[in-house]
Amino acid sequence: MLKSFTILILIFSFYSYAEKEWPNTSGMYMSLKSNEEYLKHREELPLLMEELYKKLAVDYYISEVKQYTKIWETYIDSACGILGTSTGGSNGWPGHFADECKIKLMIEKKSNIRKAIECIENLTRGRLSEGAAERMECLVSTLDVNIKKI
Repeated sequence: MLKSFTILILIFSFYSYAEKEWPNTSGMYMSLKSNEEYLKHREELPLLMEELYKKLAVDYYISEVKQYTKIWETYIDSACGILGTSTGGSNGWPGHFADECKIKLMIEKKSNIRKAIECIENLTRGRLSEGAAERMECLVSTLDVNIKKI
């Protein structure tokens, strides 16, 4: 019990120290700040996704999009982790560069989701033909892949 308490105090002390005492040009400071920004973006994504799910309104499509989103999140964690490690830095710099990569991809993803929502809203306003397939087409056009129709 005492050992667990000691570990908790050390962890808390590290983060308290890190927030206040790391020089603002250090890798640790930059890593903490970029991770904080990434987490803010990551918290916004589920809200946007819920809005998108309501617009899609077809369970099968929603299920497919949820599966794609899980795979995408795994992809950015891995790809950006490799990028951060490849910098060869130390003292927080790899984490900073990995988080910067994730931030860039997360901002792009949120922008694409907003575009898909706007496209679906245009469908429902009667500006374009409306239907489940057309709603999904709005989403497909914003995916991170290049799909050519046959």
